[in-house]
Order: sequence, then C-alpha cells, then structure tokens
Amino acid sequence: MKTKENNLIRIGQMAKKAGVSAPTIKHYVNEGLLPAPVKTSRNMAYYDESCVERIKLIKKLQKEKFLPLDVIKRIIDSGETIDEDMAMGKAILKSHKIPTKSKFIKESQIVKRTGYPLEKIRLLEEEELIQPVINENGKVYDEVDCQIIELIKHREEIGVRFDYSIRVFRVYRDAIKQAVAKDTSIFAMDLVGDIPTQKAIRLMTEADETLTDFMVCYRQKMSKITGEVAIRQINQLPKSLKFLNFFPVDGNELPKTPPKDNLLRCFYYLCRGNYTKAKNTVANIKPTSSDYDAINFSILADVFSGDMKSAGNKVKKYLSKPSAYVLNNAVAALTYLFSISEAGGFSEPMLNIKKTLGYLKRIEKSNERHVFSLDFARYICGAVYTMLPEAVNLYQEGVDILSRLDWTVTRKKLEETAFPEWLIRTIDYEILPAIEVRINRFLAEGYRNLGQNENALLHLNELLAISDPDSEMAEWAGMQRILITK
Repeated sequence: MKTKENNLIRIGQMAKKAGVSAPTIKHYVNEGLLPAPVKTSRNMAYYDESCVERIKLIKKLQKEKFLPLDVIKRIIDSGETIDEDMAMGKAILKSHKIPTKSKFIKESQIVKRTGYPLEKIRLLEEEELIQPVINENGKVYDEVDCQIIELIKHREEIGVRFDYSIRVFRVYRDAIKQAVAKDTSIFAMDLVGDIPTQKAIRLMTEADETLTDFMVCYRQKMSKITGEVAIRQINQLPKSLKFLNFFPVDGNELPKTPPKDNLLRCFYYLCRGNYTKAKNTVANIKPTSSDYDAINFSILADVFSGDMKSAGNKVKKYLSKPSAYVLNNAVAALTYLFSISEAGGFSEPMLNIKKTLGYLKRIEKSNERHVFSLDFARYICGAVYTMLPEAVNLYQEGVDILSRLDWTVTRKKLEETAFPEWLIRTIDYEILPAIEVRINRFLAEGYRNLGQNENALLHLNELLAISDPDSEMAEWAGMQRILITK
C-alpha cells in the first residue's frame, strides 16, 4: 500500500518488486546503501519506491561484477556513471603479453622507430627499464625495448607524467628482477642436470609462458584485493579520526563563567565540548588573512561542530597552501581528513588524503620555536600517519613521530607563557594527559600495522593504566590486547 503524500511502500512490497528478501533490504540500509525508512509507528516503516531500482543495481554489480558492498557504495555515491567506473577498473587491470621478435633497431634509428626523444630513451636506459646491447652494429635495441619505450610514450600521451611512470616502473623492475633471479636459482638447483636437455628447453619455453600468464593474473587479483582493502580503510577512517579530538575535557580548571576575550572564550567552549557556542564566538572575531589564531579557532570550531563546508571554504580562503606556521598546517590537514566522511566515489577521498599529506609533510620539517604548537601539530601528524590506508605506507613514520614527542618539555615551556593560569592548568592537567592517552592508542595501532605486536602490547598496557577504566578507549585497548595475546 502506497502513502498518498509520497511514493512510499512497505518493505514486503519493495522486496517483491526488487526480487530480494526483506532481510537483504535491511542489510543494505545498515550498510548505508539505502536511505533509512520513514517510521510511522514502532512496527511500521515505509521505504521510498525509487529504492527498487537502486537495489536492482546493487544486485547487478554483486552478481555480474563480483564487487563487495564497500566498493558498490562508493560507485553509487560517486555520481559517475557505472559504465565509466567499470571502464576505469578495466583500464587499471589491463595487461598485454609482450611479443617476441628477433629484429634489432640501431641507435641511429630508435627515435624514428619509436617517435620518442633520445634524451628520455637514455634516461630509460640509466634506469635499466630498457637494456640495449652492443653488437657488431653498435648499440641496438630489441622489440621488447621498443615496446617499453612505446608504453612510456603512450602513458605520456594520455596524461601520465614521465617522472611518475619512471617511479612506478622502477617498482615492477625491482620486483621482477628479484623474482627472475629466484626463479633461475630454483630451476638451476632443482632441475638442471636431472632431466634431459630437450625437456629442460621445453620447460624453459612452454612453462615460462604460464609464469607470464600467472604474473598478469596475479597482478589483477592483487590489484583488486589491494583496492578493496584501501576502500575499506578509507571507509573506516572517519571512525578513527574521532579519537584525534581530545575535547571535551572535565573542565575542573576552567573559570565558572566564560572569559570576555573571544579567543579565550572559544577555547573555553571547546574544552566544554560546546562546539556550536565556540563557532558562534569565533564568528564575532571576523579574522583577517594574517590573524592565524582566530582563523584556526574558527576552522576547528567548524570541524568539531560538523560544518565541513564552512571549514573547507575557510581553508581554501586562508590556508590554501602549506605554511611555516605549524598550526595552520595541522588545522588544514584535519579539515581535509574530516571531509572524507562526506566524500563519495573514489577520487575525492584520495584527493583529500593527498592534500592532507602536503600539509603534514611540512609539519615534519618544521622547527617552530613555539614548543606546544609544534608538539600539538606533530601529534596530529603522527596520529594521522598511523591511521591512513595501508597503500599510503606511512605507519613507520607515524610511530617515529609519536615516539619522539616529549610533553615534559612542553609543560616547562607553558610556565613561561603569558597564558591565564586556568588555561595553563587546563592544558597541563587535562589536555596533555588526554593527548598522552591517544598517543598510546595510535602507537598501538601503528605497531600492529607494522606487525610489531610486542611493542603494540606495551602501549596497550600503558593505555589501560592511564585511561578511565569505563571509557571507550579502555574497552578498545582491552579488546586489542585479547586479539594480540590469543
């Protein structure tokens, strides 16, 4: 039965039209693939009839493309056509067998043969991506060399930079060289001398073709698996990010009434966890392009209150590029990271991560004299490195940064500032301990990602010792310790 005002139908009707079961529809809702139903009573809910086609599309992608729900959600949310996303996937995984020919190309003819500049060809030689030989005709290139040159050339023609191609090809060059060396060693130790020469030749030719096919198949498989893992980790990133925020604090050292100064008032409300009042307070400041403290407070208030559109606009206006001021970089990085939760598709989340890294890398190199600002920014940098997807490969850097933080120095420096006493005591007795709890969490995560469970266990034990026994952080640490020690 449809409602009169809207195209709303009951779950049984939608299940029948879409050709799925009611539990399947509820599962899709829980996974965020379908909007939540409109509840009219405790036991009655209505779904938008337009979801029927969406369900059919989800089933089609599952059945025909063998895609997991995490990937399907990103495709549907991206706003791109399904055909375009599928074509992109095929382009990423596509490989060709290299033909073998006996013709050699002289050095004087290689530019004409490939249509590629000689200086770039020589760079490919230096990188050992192509390997010409010297014979009676001088330096000559075989067809494999020519095809590799043409592959690089084609990548440039479709918009892939030469330096990027070199970096990627190096990865495969090193892996293939190592694999071939091992393969040769195994063959020599296991087969050479034990079988007739003709059989050995056959194994080296016909069996080698299967290895070539295996490399193509395995790369496709690993690309799919790695892509799925990266997407899953991107989807989980917003859950990890919430632990970066150490607000609100207990507020035992805060004054009974908010301070008059707008910046101090904003900090006061952040400590209370009242992000809306913090945001409204900063709105009265009207920061200029050089008033970075007001800008950063304004953006943080937006981020913590969930107004990512406003935060993003301010970052683009005031903090569009990494600067020498570490807090600018930390705040801009947080804005791009927290925006991932609202980003659909594949490209936008990865672009946000790329922009985040631009700001965080500047923090790594900073020597700012303001110790608290620098340590806070490094805390953000190290923590984010431990939670980014595995493909970014910054776990070790994150662990190193967090391990080097020394809050004892920070506490001493705070005593030399002109901050109000309540602010210094709040930072010293509440904010820094809260950060220390989180550092131990992120170090535990980082070491687990690196496969160093003993080090992870040390920080889990420390986390349990210094955190509230009834807190979510302590519960998480207890569960992780069970997983490591079982």
